[in-house]
Amino acid sequence: MSQWVVALENGIQARADFIRVELEVGIAFADVALSAHDERKRNRNTKKAYAAYVAILRFMPQVVLPDASAFIHDFENFQRKLIALGEMGEDVLGRRLDDRIRRLSTMADLVPQSSPMHQRITERIKSELCEYFEREKKPQYGADRRRPKSDPKMRIEPSRKHRSSS
Repeated sequence: MSQWVVALENGIQARADFIRVELEVGIAFADVALSAHDERKRNRNTKKAYAAYVAILRFMPQVVLPDASAFIHDFENFQRKLIALGEMGEDVLGRRLDDRIRRLSTMADLVPQSSPMHQRITERIKSELCEYFEREKKPQYGADRRRPKSDPKMRIEPSRKHRSSS
């Protein structure tokens, strides 16, 4: 093998190792933050865990992991911990409404109902649903292509061929 191929393979392996280590470090910071009683310690470790999460998202598209199922399981666990720590941004919860609500409801089931975190999650779910229904009332784009059947203006007339007289 040429030196370039070996260097390329080493680079790919180094990126995969970096993502795995970053995931382990992020989970460790999240665990420390979850077990912290001091608010400053919790915030500091939450920020470090979130930084690890952002780094993983940044480099993940560039790497193909051989043990992807184990990584995905750990990554989803890491996301749940970030949500439990209060990181509820779109990058953690997901862009799609159903993804966000599903993740939040899963977390709400894991957190005791009397806890303040359960209240925060419930409020977030309510706000996501309200946003959805407000968007559906007044769509910003012309996506609603349904038309009333009784509207004569919207009726499409069949085209007629024009004959030219000679």
